Amino acid sequence: MGVKQAALEHLEVIQNLNQQIFDYEIETCDPRGWNRNYPYTEEGQKYLEKAINCEEGFEAFIYQDSSGEVVGYFILHETPEDGLYHRNGIKQIQFHTACVDREHRRKGIGGEMIDFAKAYSREKGYNSFRVVANANNKAACSFYKKAGFQDFEMAHELDLDG
Repeated sequence: MGVKQAALEHLEVIQNLNQQIFDYEIETCDPRGWNRNYPYTEEGQKYLEKAINCEEGFEAFIYQDSSGEVVGYFILHETPEDGLYHRNGIKQIQFHTACVDREHRRKGIGGEMIDFAKAYSREKGYNSFRVVANANNKAACSFYKKAGFQDFEMAHELDLDG
């Protein structure tokens, strides 16, 4: 079936997919500071609802397989103009949060979601498409490189408590 706009009826499945991101990042990347249950907290639910309701520059989409099951989702977020003050002529959107259910990976779904998001963003007048991934999430970094993303900037973080 493919990509379509998310609706509030998809909230629970999006929360469950979002939880897969948190579980993976905590288990394989850097566990410091992660709220393992964030997708189910009031704050997490409000964030996802904001995206589903297309508020504050966020938009949520789902991916349904041929049986109609939701097996992936992503959120697009418009980069505010004041966040691009140092770049002229850039209207940017970020592929903000995304997950394909672990049982459905390596079937081209992530690529379809990226392709849809890029085309949708072009139609909306964006000329820059950005994604941020945890540097320790090698699978995500590799996927985005294969999808054509190039390194643009690098953030470094220092644990002052450790």
